[in-house]
Amino acid sequence: SIRIVSVDINDVKVGTDREYAAYHQWGTKRAPKGQAWVKGTEFATRTIPPRPFLPIEDGMLTEKAEKLVHAAAKRVLDAELGFK
Repeated sequence: SIRIVSVDINDVKVGTDREYAAYHQWGTKRAPKGQAWVKGTEFATRTIPPRPFLPIEDGMLTEKAEKLVHAAAKRVLDAELGFK
């Protein structure tokens, strides 16, 4: 689950408390959980492809995601302030 981690005057940091989140975001190559087996002389591994759920690159929101966040914030502020 994506959660707000911290808020200050300039930033809102989001993250997740799920231990497997990094595998989804960046993918991995690893042996199945709790197992490793030998095929011939090599350990078999499985590849989990990246399935990003946070639109980030180099620790920052992508340009498209940043525009979407700004638009959503503007809609909320406009509604709260009574603007159309």
